[in-house]
Amino acid sequence: MSKSQSNIDRIKQQLKKTNSNIPDTALSQPIVEQPVKSVHADLIDTKKPLKSKKPKFEDTHKRDTVWIRNDLKEMLDDSCVDRGDKTRIINEALEKYFG
Repeated sequence: MSKSQSNIDRIKQQLKKTNSNIPDTALSQPIVEQPVKSVHADLIDTKKPLKSKKPKFEDTHKRDTVWIRNDLKEMLDDSCVDRGDKTRIINEALEKYFG
């Protein structure tokens, strides 16, 4: 008797002790899971349009370096708490200026 077979027999004995209401034939039959080969066509909604991906930040914005007065820079730094606050404030100020 091989080592793996003795392990299987030991597991079966333990299962019999814990699950005495399960017939022995159920314990000896292997559990076979069959992979799903296809999905029923009715379950797939082919009419629904695919979601478009959100554009990347780099695709909608350009990096630029500018000189800012020290007093304005200090106020800007003090106002910014969350990530992206400087970008938002500068963009809103430019929109008002050019708008």
